[in-house]
Amino acid sequence: MDDAKDLLDPHVLAEAGLEGWQESTAMHASLNAVRAGDLVHGRYQVKSVLGAERYKVVHLGTEQLFELRRIPTLLENSRAWRRLEIVTSAASVVANENLGFVADFDVCMTFGGFVVGEWVEGELLTAILKDKRQLELEEVLAFVLEIGHALGTLHDLGLGHGLLNTDDIIRDSEGHWRLLMPGAPPAQMNIGKAPELQNFYAASPLSDQFGFAYITWSLLVGAAPDIPPAFGPSDLRADVPEGLDEAILKALSSRPDNRWRSMDELQERVQFEVGEWRKPVIDSFDASEASRLLKMHPDTTSHPKSFDREASEVRSAVVRFHVEKEGPPEINFTFNKLGRLRREYRRNIVTGSIFIPTPNKAQVGDEIQVTLHYQPTSQEVKLRGKVKAVEVGDETKPPGLGVVLEKNSHQMAMRFVRDIDPFSSLTAEAVIEPRTDFSLEAKLSGTEAFVLGRIAHPMSLGQVRGLFAGMPFDVDEIVLSLVEAGFLNIRDSGDAMEKREHTGRISKRVTTIKYQEIAMAKLNQEDVDEIVERVIDYQRAGNFRAASELLESTLRSHEDHRLFYHLATIEGRFHRAFARALQHIERALELAPGTVEYIGLQKWLNSVTERKGFPSIYRATVKDARFFFVWNFDDQIWIDVQRPDISKRRLVRIDAKEADIKETRKIAEAIAAEVTLIPSKTGPVPRYYSGPKPLRWTTNARFMLTEKNEEGQAGLFLAKAGFRQPQRVDSDDSEFVRAALAPDSSGAVAWISTGKKASLWLTEYEGRSRKSIDLDSLAFVTWTQDSSTAVVVEELSGQVVAVDRQNLAMFKLGKVAPHVHQFAADGEHKTGVSASRDANGYLLTWFDLETGSHLATQHIRETPQNLLVRGDGFVCIRTKKEVLLLNLKSGLSLTLEHEVGPEVFELGNWLLGTPLFMIPSAPQTLEIFKIEPALLQE
Repeated sequence: MDDAKDLLDPHVLAEAGLEGWQESTAMHASLNAVRAGDLVHGRYQVKSVLGAERYKVVHLGTEQLFELRRIPTLLENSRAWRRLEIVTSAASVVANENLGFVADFDVCMTFGGFVVGEWVEGELLTAILKDKRQLELEEVLAFVLEIGHALGTLHDLGLGHGLLNTDDIIRDSEGHWRLLMPGAPPAQMNIGKAPELQNFYAASPLSDQFGFAYITWSLLVGAAPDIPPAFGPSDLRADVPEGLDEAILKALSSRPDNRWRSMDELQERVQFEVGEWRKPVIDSFDASEASRLLKMHPDTTSHPKSFDREASEVRSAVVRFHVEKEGPPEINFTFNKLGRLRREYRRNIVTGSIFIPTPNKAQVGDEIQVTLHYQPTSQEVKLRGKVKAVEVGDETKPPGLGVVLEKNSHQMAMRFVRDIDPFSSLTAEAVIEPRTDFSLEAKLSGTEAFVLGRIAHPMSLGQVRGLFAGMPFDVDEIVLSLVEAGFLNIRDSGDAMEKREHTGRISKRVTTIKYQEIAMAKLNQEDVDEIVERVIDYQRAGNFRAASELLESTLRSHEDHRLFYHLATIEGRFHRAFARALQHIERALELAPGTVEYIGLQKWLNSVTERKGFPSIYRATVKDARFFFVWNFDDQIWIDVQRPDISKRRLVRIDAKEADIKETRKIAEAIAAEVTLIPSKTGPVPRYYSGPKPLRWTTNARFMLTEKNEEGQAGLFLAKAGFRQPQRVDSDDSEFVRAALAPDSSGAVAWISTGKKASLWLTEYEGRSRKSIDLDSLAFVTWTQDSSTAVVVEELSGQVVAVDRQNLAMFKLGKVAPHVHQFAADGEHKTGVSASRDANGYLLTWFDLETGSHLATQHIRETPQNLLVRGDGFVCIRTKKEVLLLNLKSGLSLTLEHEVGPEVFELGNWLLGTPLFMIPSAPQTLEIFKIEPALLQE
């Protein structure tokens, strides 16, 4: 991507940063770098870095590979988020093997926004263009057909891809072109942008056509075109026919109205100029259906049942193969659905070929006669051609014949499709509107009522297609049927909108509610079977988003226990949303009691959710208040409270033993009635404190560390309770990185400095700072419980070193795994836990501080921010989004889904036999959670 400038047209270089569409966010500057081994959003393990913001990841719940792209500008209230919701909800469920799916998108607190899409092994278009190669004409034409097919599918839904980054196009290991990440804004632009496209979010079919032609030119010539182009690619390459110039130049027109009306027209013109070139292929979704049908009906010899408004036809196509004694074999290829015919048109007929799924054998070169039949209207056409390819068939595709049509037959097939498809002359912006003057005697099928009941107002054809994408029927065919029956009108978007006035009367259209109510009741069992089969196909491909979209859209109108079961499986295994998964499986069991498979899933979900979470024992709120955790001892929690109506801060005490039976209340009442101010006679702790926020406190609140003094000077300061002037610990020529306050009341401090080298320093209160040892890298530091020894763990090497406080003697305790990310120790029982980055996430190592011997190890997924440990193997881990309590001996865990401030974890001590009290860092709210390890049994 560093050489992307070689791909850019000089006229658009100034816009390469995409300032026109990117949304700024303060989060972007603070995001962590993504590296191999990182865990994103608790679900995706980074396997390798592919390029700028592109990563190969594995989903931990399913072990499937995906591509993850980081989008720092992705926020839940952003245009990028809304566009992804719209595009991926429709594009993920359409039947097109050249259009990659989006499986997930979200925002991770550590790494920012991300989109997860299909993983495809192959060569990026970026690399091809970077080499400035001229591809063979056949390869370019394959690109035109396959990427044009993918774009055409999006355009049918009224959506534009954007097509601004060549990383979004890949040629897979089998030589097929794939269009990836629909709806995701690119990290940068290296495709010529259509003149009218001011920002990515305004992408349209016509702007996509401009970028598509821009790439086609680059593949033919080996260099990007000048904009506007002064000549065609035939002037730069001898084997390019002049007719191809017209096709590409028209698509590159600066005026959108002058371009081709659709990708179909552009593809047809390119194919007309070039001629026969490619063997027929079958669409992956049709392959799945055909494979199932051929297993059930291997000797199909009859036409499907006739189409009528009361019947439901599941099969989209049926083949009859007949061999005469003399003459070529005859094949009758019957299409039952308009969408199936349209896909065959885009995949093959436009190239002068057709793929016929059939177990009957023929030889390459054999002449053959094909009759295309469209069952709903009884239209047919007889064609002649030759067998070009024979597919034996396997688990992924059915057996079949690829037939190349004669030139005259090719033209007849094109006319046949256009005569049948009433939408071929309309754009996705054509308007579908309900009528009120229909006959109440007209009969509707369940599917027709289902569609009609959801077109309550004028909608574009693209919106209607997107609304029903993935359903087990072709929406164009149903819309056409409703138009013919007088229930709907269809008109081109250029027509004036009919003015409608409210008459105060209820429209007759409301009477069709009875059809809506019976719509899914009349949905045949075979239709539900097809939905389930398609969901299974989506899951096998890793397209969990499409599977859940299809299930949820169907469940809104029709409840079936199998649909609930599959939705529960996806929510549990892929999304890790166990609570929602439990709701779905419980509903499935209500509809199908006693189902062994459902009971097994319910037991598994209960096992992973029954220990999840901690109860809140105290909650109080007040506007603009801030709460800082100080320390806890013997079930008494000491809180540093800052309120807007009091200029100074105060320390308050909450009795945790009684707090669990009290109701939520305002903090003003709590201070007066429930919270005791610390009396000054209990020690030198001041009743009021107005200094900067503490970094550390000693257990008796006698000393504290701060990063600023009262004058606002930055540094590391040691403050003694009752004294206003804190002591400066570090110096101007060395900056502290991490500091630890000894547990006793002496005020001893151990801290790491960064200068020419990283070093460990020790400081006594009112004494000078003493440098102990130089370190090979930055390190973590803590104290033993008796405050006699400072323990240091180096980040890079994992070396554990102990330093005597009195004589600065140093001795090595051994090593933990290198690349230490976090470290904490239980000084009372002389054990420590380190979290080191490795290929599987983060490795927790529990070891003895005296001997250095390892006691236990365990992997975790989320990036640890802080740790707290006890000597019995319990570790409490703070991540960006949750708190995890882990038993290293058994691997059991509990989670608290609240963000907790670092003050809770920087105490450095968690005594055996005592619970841990935690306070989330949410402003205006004081909420205390009691973390009790007794809940976590081995």
